[in-house]
Amino acid sequence: MAKVVNAEVYFVASPFVDDDGIADYLRSIGAEWQSNAASGDDFFMEVAGRVCYKSFGTELNKNLTRVRDDNAEYLGNIIKSGHGRILEHINCSFIIHNVSRVFTHEFITHKVGTTQSQESLRFVRLDELRVYVPDVMKKYNMDEYFLRKMQELEEWQREMSLMFKLDEKSFEEKKIITSAMRRLAPMGLCTTVMWTANLRAIRHILEQRTNRHAEEEIRKVMDQVGSIMQERFQVVFEDFSRNDIGEWKAKYAKV
Repeated sequence: MAKVVNAEVYFVASPFVDDDGIADYLRSIGAEWQSNAASGDDFFMEVAGRVCYKSFGTELNKNLTRVRDDNAEYLGNIIKSGHGRILEHINCSFIIHNVSRVFTHEFITHKVGTTQSQESLRFVRLDELRVYVPDVMKKYNMDEYFLRKMQELEEWQREMSLMFKLDEKSFEEKKIITSAMRRLAPMGLCTTVMWTANLRAIRHILEQRTNRHAEEEIRKVMDQVGSIMQERFQVVFEDFSRNDIGEWKAKYAKV
């Protein structure tokens, strides 16, 4: 039976900071500097910003008369001033599970500052169709019809596996046949994608894809992403607010 699922978003990675490498750089420019950053990511963004202005202390750049010592204050000023390039140094990776290929076909249009790796139906056999049921199907009591049709498509996949005697084939033959069989798989089939994006890109995509006019499934996924990012990157996403329909809006949109 076709299985009804909902999207799940897992935060799986952000940069590893090599403290020794940064310490070596600071020694090379004669800087005695420490940060009170709450996380390695916040620390790394602060370093990136200070590299631009050589602001590891007023003694290194004679144009400076003062520097902000507090990490949160420093990053907050970066957001307010729109110095978004600093945010591009921090990449975050997510595994987005149980999203349809309708979702992934739209989501891959975001190219700048992102990359995706998606489950391949050239290699993965479709024994079970996992599907997301859009709200409009439920609204008009079409969800049972929707699932019945998905069940038919699932049965076709199983029938073809038997007709091709897939289990008796070599891996190379399985790959060719599975690739052909996927042409009868619906766009509504759920899949898994790993998505990596830098913080600047995430800020932009979060606002764009939670807008009330965005596609329903994308809105729900990015709403999860917004909650994760505001918890993990409190300073960088502090200016975001969420309304009662799940739209995320930034106070400083042009970062």
